[in-house]
Amino acid sequence: MRTGTATAETILDVLDGEGLADIDLDAVARLCVPLWEIPVADRQTVADLCKHP
Repeated sequence: MRTGTATAETILDVLDGEGLADIDLDAVARLCVPLWEIPVADRQTVADLCKHP
């Protein structure tokens, strides 16, 4: 998975790079924080909720 660390890289750039450019960002919830900001105990749950069907 790409990290999106390049400052000029947008969320759409990362999604496109992951093959997820077809996601309608107006129709889905977004979590736009680094995963390390989420408590360790909650990370797997958050990651599971963020998976593209």
